[in-house]
Formats: sequence, C-alpha cells, structure tokens
Amino acid sequence: MAHIRGNRIEVNSQTIINTDDIAGTRIDSRDGLFNLFKVLCFPSFLTESV
Repeated sequence: MAHIRGNRIEVNSQTIINTDDIAGTRIDSRDGLFNLFKVLCFPSFLTESV
C-alpha cells in the first residue's frame, strides 16, 4: 500500500519518490512504480498548459 509521508511516497516502507527532487528524478525503486506515480502526480494537462 502506498503512503505519502512528508516529502516522499512510500510503498511497503520503501521510498519510491522523494518529492524534494524535481519530478521525482531520483528513483529509489522500480521504474514501473515510478512511472505510475509520475503519471498520477504530474498529469499531462499540467505540463501542457505551461
């Protein structure tokens, strides 16, 4: 189960994304989970409107 704790997202007590890093560029776990969270946290409509 995923949890957001302060500045990071954890799955099973492992840090997946440290949100202090821009767009979660530091990946502490599998790329598949990172890509899932990237899509959820940074939807394309936000980046397209910039």
